[in-house]
Order: sequence, then C-alpha cells, then structure tokens
Amino acid sequence: MPKKSIRFIARDLNVCYDYVKRNIDEMGIGPDDYSHMGTPTYNEETQKDIQVYMNIGIDWYCDSCGDHMNEQEGFNTHSGSWVCKKCGYINDVTKNNLR
Repeated sequence: MPKKSIRFIARDLNVCYDYVKRNIDEMGIGPDDYSHMGTPTYNEETQKDIQVYMNIGIDWYCDSCGDHMNEQEGFNTHSGSWVCKKCGYINDVTKNNLR
C-alpha cells in the first residue's frame, strides 16, 4: 500500500476528511512523510493504525466466545483492549490481532 494523504485515507474508508483528521489528531501521530506538494502522508502501518483506532471496516470477534464485539455497547479500540460484554474475556483489539 503506498503512502497516502488524509484525503485519500478518508476516501478509502468512505468517511469525511474532517473525521479522519480529528482521529489522527486524537491519536497524536505525525505524518510518516510529505508529498512533493508538502502534503502530510502516512505509510501502510500508520494507515492500519488509523483504521483500527477509528474502528472502520474491521469486524472484531471475541477470542473466547466468538461474539461480534462491534455490536457491543460502547465498543471502541482506543485503549488497545476490550472486555467482552458477553463473557468477560479481555481481547486484544490492536492491529497485532488482525487476521
């Protein structure tokens, strides 16, 4: 995956630019590089981090009971772990646990 600007990341995730920008600011990450026009760009690993943080396009299932955690009230990936509301198992919800 090539380096992409926020605008292209937003297009790929089918969300608005401002939403992606806000989440990147919340994450506190800087760009990995800059385009020839001076636009901040992000590499594949950072793009995956952004996608996980925003919880877009990723289905998360409990490693213990298999429940679809995206549908659990309050679900987010911001802390890197999630306690399944169905069984109480602590799940890794980072890019390291993507299949």
